[in-house]
Amino acid sequence: MDELEQVVRDALDAAAGHADGAGLIAGIRERAARRRHRRRLLWIAATVGTVGLMLATAEVVASITGSPVPTISTSTGGGLGNPSDAPLCWATDAVDRLSMRRTDAFPGNHVRYVAPATAVVDEVAAVREVAVALCRLPVSLDALAFCAADLGVAYHLTFTGKGKTFPEVSVHLTGCALVTGVGKTRWGSDPVWVALGKALHLRPPYAEAFRGELPTG
Repeated sequence: MDELEQVVRDALDAAAGHADGAGLIAGIRERAARRRHRRRLLWIAATVGTVGLMLATAEVVASITGSPVPTISTSTGGGLGNPSDAPLCWATDAVDRLSMRRTDAFPGNHVRYVAPATAVVDEVAAVREVAVALCRLPVSLDALAFCAADLGVAYHLTFTGKGKTFPEVSVHLTGCALVTGVGKTRWGSDPVWVALGKALHLRPPYAEAFRGELPTG
């Protein structure tokens, strides 16, 4: 039964119980309100059910793999933090040097990387672009989600400027692509790979240059 047909039937049912026009209109409005309310309840129930299934799936995967269930942001922002929470984000226009080093938790995979294992960037504009990219990442909150496998590859960035060295920032390439060291944990590191890849004068696609590839032979 489509929406128009149901509206007509509601009107006819309401008309049967009311002799006056005002009562008829009131009856139609009351039935329509009840129907809208039922649709909202069904939508809420479906949404809660979907979220519950996602949480249960993440917990099952975590119990099998032994990995913790990650936290993913439901926020679209992330801002620039505050001075006590993310000092780097209040000095993006003051940093002038960036040191990078890579760690690989599974060196036996013999991954071939395009990006260097260590590097120093002293082009001021490029350094600040990377800092801004980090500080604009969304903050990870308390919603649970399923993430891809974590291959253990991370890049660690140290910024300096005006005689000050800021806390090391760790950017994970796989899994939930979490970023630590910029105040609260952040996620979604793709913009960082773009800024860092340009700073190192790599060729796109930048994330692949940092991720590397497994040997085929």
